[in-house]
Amino acid sequence: MHLNNITIDQSRYPTYDYYPFNLPVFQKTKRITFNAPVTFFAGENGSGKSTLLQALSRSCGIHIWQEAETALSPRSQLALLELLTETSAKDHAQFIIATHSPILLACPHALIYSFDYSTVRQILYEETEHYKIYRDFLENRLNYLK
Repeated sequence: MHLNNITIDQSRYPTYDYYPFNLPVFQKTKRITFNAPVTFFAGENGSGKSTLLQALSRSCGIHIWQEAETALSPRSQLALLELLTETSAKDHAQFIIATHSPILLACPHALIYSFDYSTVRQILYEETEHYKIYRDFLENRLNYLK
């Protein structure tokens, strides 16, 4: 692993009144641990995922992607999932990815951190809003088309 954890030191913020420093996740989260080769940041837009990715992008040897699924079809997302799974199993690289894709979030042995709470929280795949919404839509699409 290239990066084991980060500590968020709120005492070094220039202000607490403006974005992104006023976000609850940046005011209440003290540490995020990276103990898997693939880590996902999940959460709503504006929750701080991309901001944290930008801050982390200065680290060497880490692949940091923001919404890698944007231009990918579901089949291409499956191919990327296979690549992530194989590469991380060989411990050749470390990936930190902000995503909305329930396909990518299914990566075996990956950590998923949710930014949808006042502190960043590790959650299971089935607990992500992305999984729940897609599952519910696919099982009950007519309920969403009223």
